[in-house]
Amino acid sequence: MSVSTTKKLYGKMYGVGWHQSMELGKTLSYYAPNSCSEETITKYEELLEKLPAVADMFKTQFCYLFPAGAKSLIETSREGRIPSFDDFLDGNSKAQPFSNCLTLTNDDFSNFQYRDKDHIAVAFGLWWTSARDFTSEGKPVYSFQSDKDHDEIDGGGFLWGEYGIGVDFQHLLKLILIGKHDFHSTMLSDSPEGATRWGTSVQLTQRGVNAVSKFWQLDNFERAFTPQECIQMAYKKNRKKTTGRQKAKAKAAVMKQMMASIS
Repeated sequence: MSVSTTKKLYGKMYGVGWHQSMELGKTLSYYAPNSCSEETITKYEELLEKLPAVADMFKTQFCYLFPAGAKSLIETSREGRIPSFDDFLDGNSKAQPFSNCLTLTNDDFSNFQYRDKDHIAVAFGLWWTSARDFTSEGKPVYSFQSDKDHDEIDGGGFLWGEYGIGVDFQHLLKLILIGKHDFHSTMLSDSPEGATRWGTSVQLTQRGVNAVSKFWQLDNFERAFTPQECIQMAYKKNRKKTTGRQKAKAKAAVMKQMMASIS
């Protein structure tokens, strides 16, 4: 089988949870908001509150579909002290060991055939369809409605190219993935304006597990960039951005007055 080396992606991909840090002086980082606007920060804070229920749902579905695989992931997490994506390492979290990362895709996401760089072979995925509206500024707003289903989306099947096997989505789909060993990809799709398909997966990423191991070896909680710090940094950037706009407006007003006095 030929494997593409061109990594052109379509659609959107999001991450929730813990990963290897790129921050100076940090070993382990939580995914931060993708902007510093007050609206985004508020949504981020609301998301954190809902994550324990999300983790419970994925864990329940995983255990129901493939008990042995779920047990392997959970036991590996417990042995490695790997924080779940709903564990904020704040001393108050009641999260149990589970996947360090929740990955989500939408808006006609597709990709090339690849193998996941995971710590263990097994992963678990869910796919469903939601409504999609747009604000007056053109920003998408998603909501889950019972009358939305995969039949509104053209294409976008899940493909195991090495075996010549594909899955055409119907209703809520659950899959056990051996992504570390099997080449797989999401095919091109075409969605109407009012709907989009979501693909999600939970797994133990190898880089995330390596970062967790190093974090515990150093035994210093200041080496973790927590969700609370993500929020603090976003607010700090927001204030700096707001101050910059205010200064620019003040400077423009002064220049306007000077030009008026000259004329």
